[in-house]
Amino acid sequence: MFYTKPKKVRFRASRELRYACNRSIQREFPVSNVRSIPTNLLRCAKCGSSHFVEGIFTQHMAQYSGSPGGDTRSVTENPVRAQVCLCGHPVMPGQLRLRAVPDHRSFKKSFDAALLYRETTSPEAILRRIAVAYAGKSQHDELAERIANMETILKELSSYSPRKRSKS
Repeated sequence: MFYTKPKKVRFRASRELRYACNRSIQREFPVSNVRSIPTNLLRCAKCGSSHFVEGIFTQHMAQYSGSPGGDTRSVTENPVRAQVCLCGHPVMPGQLRLRAVPDHRSFKKSFDAALLYRETTSPEAILRRIAVAYAGKSQHDELAERIANMETILKELSSYSPRKRSKS
């Protein structure tokens, strides 16, 4: 009798597979240090760029409205102005700029949540999370060999019949 209960097979990515996947992911390249750029310019912590867009951030409240675009309303008296790099990485406003905002703790929490989201959804982070679920080449070869051996055993057992035994 064969053991017929289902078994779970777990695969892990080998170091070679992870390396091959890492090579295919486009990385952010830091901006080279050009001598003509002053040292006191704001620089992105992620890519080193010195060009930003200034965003105006406010909190909004949902409300009922029959007019187009009237379904939200700003509830922030003093909006927060913050820079966002060309690569999409936000720059935390300085302490003086934040203190001018009555609810600066709320903005800091939103800012930290956005940074955490960006870090967990980057291609490198996703690859690290899913890499543990895949098998490496050596594990794959070992499993393929075991399956081939099992198929050979099953063929031998299926050809064996107790009635065909010779009487000796």
